[in-house]
Amino acid sequence: MAGIVGITGTSGAAQAATKETIGGDDPVSKDDDQFAAVRVGNLVPDMAMGADGDSPGKSGQAPGRPSVSPSGATALDVYVGKPADGNPTIGGVQYPAFAPGPGDAYLQVPARKYDVTVAQPGSYDSLLEEHFDVDAGNRYTSLAVGRMGAADDDAELHSLVIEDGTDRDDVTAPSGDMAEVSFVHASPNAGPVDVVPEGQTLSELSDLEFGDVTDYLGVPAGKYEIEIQSEGEPVLSVTRKLVSETRVTVYAIGLAGVDEFPSKAGKFGLNIVATVDGLNPLPRHVITR
Repeated sequence: MAGIVGITGTSGAAQAATKETIGGDDPVSKDDDQFAAVRVGNLVPDMAMGADGDSPGKSGQAPGRPSVSPSGATALDVYVGKPADGNPTIGGVQYPAFAPGPGDAYLQVPARKYDVTVAQPGSYDSLLEEHFDVDAGNRYTSLAVGRMGAADDDAELHSLVIEDGTDRDDVTAPSGDMAEVSFVHASPNAGPVDVVPEGQTLSELSDLEFGDVTDYLGVPAGKYEIEIQSEGEPVLSVTRKLVSETRVTVYAIGLAGVDEFPSKAGKFGLNIVATVDGLNPLPRHVITR
C-alpha cells in the first residue's frame, strides 16, 4: 500500500503553524478543486521499542515481549519529494500521534502524485519509500503501521492510506445529538478482533483483520464503553466520549499481551487513539504549506 507514512507528534514548527491556523475565521485561500488535505500518523510500536533490547526491529526476543531500545528511537521523519537528507518535511514525529497537529488539523497540498520517504531521525537510510496520489477536494489519513522486522508479511512495516472523504464520507455532517464513528484495526499482533460498544455485538465491527477500516456508523453522542475482543475474550476495555455533530475514527493500536515498558513514550500495549475527521468541503482551518 502506498502513502505518506505515519508519525506521532509534530515538530515545533508544525505545532506553531497548527496553533496559528486552527480555529481561525479566514477561509482557505486555495480552491478545493486544486488542493487536497493530508495528515499522517505513526502507529508503529516498534518505533519506540527494539525487539532485542539493542536496536529497533531486530529479531531475537519472543513476540509480544519487545524491550526498550537504548537508542531511544521513538519517531519518524517524513520527506516529501526528496530522499532522506537530514532535513525532513515533517520531523520528529513520535508514536502514537498524528501530524500536523491535534484535533482535526490537516496539511493542505496541491492535488498530484507525491514521492515520500520515511526514515528514523538522524538516519539517511529509508524505512519506506512510497508513491502517494491525492485527488483534489479530498482529505486523507496516511498511517505507518505494522512492526519492524516482522516475520509475518501481513504485519511488516507498511503504509495504510484512508480516504476521509468520498468513499467513507459525504457533505452532510452528523446533526443534532448524533455523531459518526469508524474503526481501524492497527494492532499488528492482536489477530482478528471484535469491537463491542456498550456490550452490543455488531456484524460491521466483527472479525476485523489487521488493516481493516470500517464505514462510519451513526450513533447518539455521549460516553461509550468500547471493548476489544479476541476469540470472544476481552483484551481491552476503555470509555470514550463522542461529541455531537462530529465524525471520528477510532484506531486499535499497540501490541497485544504487552502492558507497559520503562520508556519515555509511555505505554505500548493494546490501546485506542482517535482522530476527528474533516467534513467536505475542505475545512477552513486546513494548514497551507
